[in-house]
Amino acid sequence: MHRKKKSIEKSPKRERPQKLRALFRSERFRHGSIATAITVGVLIVLLLANVVTGLVTQRFPSVNLDLTPNSVNTLSDSTRSVAEGVQMETNLYILANEENAINDLVYSEYGVTYSQVATLAKKLQECNPLIHVSYIDLDTNPGFARNYPEENLMVGDVIVQTQQRYRVLTVDDLFQVQYGDSGNIISSSKVDGTLASALYQTNASELPLIAIATGHDELLPTDTLSTVLSANGFQTQSFSLLTDEIPEDAQIVLLPTPSTDYTEEELQKLTDFLEDDSAAQERNVMVTFHTTQTGLPNLDTFLADWGLQVGTDIVLESDSSHLVSSNDTYLLAQYDAELEFGGKSDYGYLVLPQSRPVTKLFSEKDGVRTYSLLSSYDTSYLFPADSVDQPTGDEEKKSYSLAALAQKQRSVSGKEYASNVLVFGCSTMFTSGIIDTSTFGDAEFVRDLLQYATGSQNDSAEIQIIPTAINDVDLVMTDTELHVWGLGVFTLLIPAVILAIGLFVYLKRRHL
Repeated sequence: MHRKKKSIEKSPKRERPQKLRALFRSERFRHGSIATAITVGVLIVLLLANVVTGLVTQRFPSVNLDLTPNSVNTLSDSTRSVAEGVQMETNLYILANEENAINDLVYSEYGVTYSQVATLAKKLQECNPLIHVSYIDLDTNPGFARNYPEENLMVGDVIVQTQQRYRVLTVDDLFQVQYGDSGNIISSSKVDGTLASALYQTNASELPLIAIATGHDELLPTDTLSTVLSANGFQTQSFSLLTDEIPEDAQIVLLPTPSTDYTEEELQKLTDFLEDDSAAQERNVMVTFHTTQTGLPNLDTFLADWGLQVGTDIVLESDSSHLVSSNDTYLLAQYDAELEFGGKSDYGYLVLPQSRPVTKLFSEKDGVRTYSLLSSYDTSYLFPADSVDQPTGDEEKKSYSLAALAQKQRSVSGKEYASNVLVFGCSTMFTSGIIDTSTFGDAEFVRDLLQYATGSQNDSAEIQIIPTAINDVDLVMTDTELHVWGLGVFTLLIPAVILAIGLFVYLKRRHL
């Protein structure tokens, strides 16, 4: 009998390890593993980059790309300079719930993008570690308002405070809201300049005081002017020249277009104020005029002693290129530069509507020197302010001074100080729509002149609060940005990079 040979079969258990080893050693597995490892590695890098980017942008908000209209979420150079110059602990309290502020839920019904306050406040804090930003929710912390009993604090207000003083900024200070003809809301931002102004004011060692005289049916409303002056490093305080003493620290006494004359006692107060040889500071009296005023003989005599006289006529302009409207009383003025007060050489459009001429009675007399500050063009002419007739065109055309300054030096403890009398034949230039807009150079001119008059031009920050247009939609780009990002980056650059990477991988794998 023949025995059948038993066939020897390979054990499945012995065959499986060999297949696994062969799989691990194969070209396909090695390249697949590398590809997977690279994929996982890239995902980890992207995840870490996202986390790091979030931390960096939270710690350094300025690295965020500002795509807002007119870059309202970016600090201006002057504001950044003010923030970097802060030398004392400064608290910036935002009176709102932090989440509501960041998500534009504060005053959103008025078209206000309140997140700008939060964004710029954080960037100010980034500029200087002495600036501290805090959110105070008045609903959950009503006791906070008791720290400011004289203030009517509201949600959305901002308080900027140092150990010296504080300033409360209302929503109206931060934003300008208007309604269009069709009822739509047109909002502008003043956040950048307003925050800079508050930082400067609360940190300044001293702020020049402008005392506004009342009691003579003044024709010039001073609310807008006071706001502009406060924004540019001045304090304002009202007082009665008849019944009160001139505030002790005042450097400027403003007579805002009085419609009744002053008594001799009041004018003597002004004279004593200007000639006080014990006052180690500049002293000034500033007077504004309007064509509707009646005669003020006592005030005229006071000004004549300083070599200045204001005419009763109105200055009209015959050349339409020197007007800002079809109204021949809305004339443009020239900066005379007779007095070097450290300002600009050109202030652009200086508009002085409804002006009276200011005449210099002499150039120098008894220690008093007179200077023309602003004048009309040589195409202007005088016309009776109360006339019902129309100009004939035959009137004499010449340039007339519209604002002038008289100056006298005083010596106090061996140091020279100036006493000045400033006269403006136009009070309309100090009203809303002119003094508070960037279209005209009036605000800059007045700021520089008053800084010179108070000797504060080396201390004051050049801050302008200029409303900047904003829209409801935050992420809006210009046409150039749309072409660069839309066509250049997303349409061409990114697809080209992906195509190049894909082609590189394909060519490499093709030869495996």
